[in-house]
Amino acid sequence: MQDYEKELCRGIWGREFTKKDLEIAFAIIQSKKDWKAEVDASILVKDYELAATAVEFFTATPLKIGGVDRLNSMLIVHADGYAAGPAGDH
Repeated sequence: MQDYEKELCRGIWGREFTKKDLEIAFAIIQSKKDWKAEVDASILVKDYELAATAVEFFTATPLKIGGVDRLNSMLIVHADGYAAGPAGDH
């Protein structure tokens, strides 16, 4: 059996990420008060696939692009989060 952290997950556009990659990405983007809360963040454009895959993996909600900062190559992103999503504590 593979080590949990080395197990692969396919990204939203087909790249493969380890579960450890997803944990690290989600830790950066998640709400610092409650991991189940909404996600509101700014991320580099190049990190969108990893961030979106991590958010979907941990919250079962999609990471949506709400705006673009072209000068800094950043995306303003939002996800409803675990609590508000289909897997939440309803």
